[in-house]
Amino acid sequence: MLTDAVFFISGLAYNVPPVRAKDVPFLDVLVESANNPIRLGFGWFAIRTGSPPLSLVIAFWAIGALLMTSKRFAEFRSAGGDAFIVRYRKSFAGYTDESLHIAMVLYACLFAFSYGILMQKYAPRLILMFPFVLVFLGWWFALCYEPHSIVQEPERLIRRPWFVLYCCATFGLLVLLV
Repeated sequence: MLTDAVFFISGLAYNVPPVRAKDVPFLDVLVESANNPIRLGFGWFAIRTGSPPLSLVIAFWAIGALLMTSKRFAEFRSAGGDAFIVRYRKSFAGYTDESLHIAMVLYACLFAFSYGILMQKYAPRLILMFPFVLVFLGWWFALCYEPHSIVQEPERLIRRPWFVLYCCATFGLLVLLV
């Protein structure tokens, strides 16, 4: 019930004035990526009691922030500084190529840090996943720099079968280790 309310409030904060976070640089990503831990909560509370570990919540949020920021980064780069991009998404008025790149690195670091705490405290065997996670992050960053990157439209990722296969295999390893 509380998770439902938080999800609803998040939607209002993102879309409805006076906050309308989707129009504010960086706040758009922070609020939208908050949906990842909220969705984690939906699943967690459906099968468990108590709260999920804070390190897991932060890791979910940080990877969501990385993916959202990388989408903004790829869109921003494709627009080439065109004024159209600000009409498309108001938050682009406050972004630069550099600020988006720095935010991506910071979110990736926060994800890795939170994942490290999670591994150390709850499942040390998950350290075996870390090289695969690093390859994923490196590959994702490379995709962000491609002209007209598929990161802009994640539904097009299916056109990269090796990337999809790698992600599925990595997820399979995660399932085995958990």
